[in-house]
Amino acid sequence: MEKDFFDVDIVKNFAFDKMDNPYKFELQAIEPEPSQDSAFKIEPASCYVGSRSTHSFTVTFDPMKGTGHFRSIVLASPELSSEEKEIQQNNQGGLSN
Repeated sequence: MEKDFFDVDIVKNFAFDKMDNPYKFELQAIEPEPSQDSAFKIEPASCYVGSRSTHSFTVTFDPMKGTGHFRSIVLASPELSSEEKEIQQNNQGGLSN
């Protein structure tokens, strides 16, 4: 059976568009359990990355650990949503490209 990647809640919207959209979806990632004795090593193993910030991780692979079944490895490049971009533009005096 496939497991969910996110917990989904419907919450009250307090953003600028709350009159048009009184509720919104809120997604919370469900983190998998850390792999034990994996061929992959990620440093740091755990980290909080704040909004509008970057953090580098080092991923190494040890081919001596065999050819087992690997659950997953996720690398991401998050981007601002269109709503966040609009808020950012409004906070900068409404300038747009």
